[in-house]
Amino acid sequence: MTESSLAAAVRDVLAVDADSFRADAATDADFVLSELSDGTFDNHQSILGLEYEFYAVSENRWNPDNDGAYGLARVPRRLLEMIGFEKELGLHNAEMTATPQPFNADGVRAIEAEVRSQLTAAIDCTAPEGLRLVSDGLWTMPPTGETANEYLTDSVDDDGVRIATNMTDAVRYHAMANGDLSETFHVEAPHVDIAAETLMPESLITSIQPHYQM
Repeated sequence: MTESSLAAAVRDVLAVDADSFRADAATDADFVLSELSDGTFDNHQSILGLEYEFYAVSENRWNPDNDGAYGLARVPRRLLEMIGFEKELGLHNAEMTATPQPFNADGVRAIEAEVRSQLTAAIDCTAPEGLRLVSDGLWTMPPTGETANEYLTDSVDDDGVRIATNMTDAVRYHAMANGDLSETFHVEAPHVDIAAETLMPESLITSIQPHYQM
């Protein structure tokens, strides 16, 4: 998606009347609650699924001076498709999803085997590109030649729409940054002070999310 078409899509989302949307959402919620009460969604077995998020970091194979090893690295979109992973908030993120299974011992083992299989195959594809997939709580090493502040806060203004340079082109992420926010996104901690006009700092958060259906 080009920058201008992304900005146009964000404008379309922001043009939706918020009060009307909330009213529609409340109506839908009442319907779901009614169906739950009637037993429409009753299930004879529990189901378990999984989302597993990663960073890509550089193994620095192209730089013999070892400058920038293990810094965040942008994942080519075609490479994501090749390994069967989903894009996430930042260009350095990648998300694996496991097939839902019955929530029993065999189902849990099946998910474990699928995760191992997918990850092994993904590593075999990313390693030749000088990339390593890392699952970590908060990665602090920026891409080679950039500071963390530059990478996380870089953005452009497209006719009034703020587009984060290093964020994936999912409209919902950019729309959230262009909504009615009282202030910029701010991270303040010892030795850290980042103010961003987009959601990009949240891309440093990766998680493992089990999904449980009763």
